Amino acid sequence: MSNRPAAGESSASVGERVTAARDQQLAREGKINAHLNNREIRKWCDIAKDDEERLETILNQLGLSVRAWQRILRVACIIADLTGAESIGRMHLQEAMGYRTIDLIG
Repeated sequence: MSNRPAAGESSASVGERVTAARDQQLAREGKINAHLNNREIRKWCDIAKDDEERLETILNQLGLSVRAWQRILRVACIIADLTGAESIGRMHLQEAMGYRTIDLIG
């Protein structure tokens, strides 16, 4: 094992991205994504039609609720915000679904 630290993003850089994402959320709806209501989720957490169909299929296979759908969309929106994306892409949605799967296992 090496004594060198692993290469990666610095804490300062992560902090800057988190601050920028939070600012983006506040500018968008006056609150952070965690506090979005159902109407606001539909408005701001829009995904492509094929991604929506894929998410619906996965949720049905796992027996998850509409509430789980909303939570996944919120997390995907946060991930998109952290990457500076204008909208939720498939990779953001897949990452959010991965976190939800981990919740189900653990």
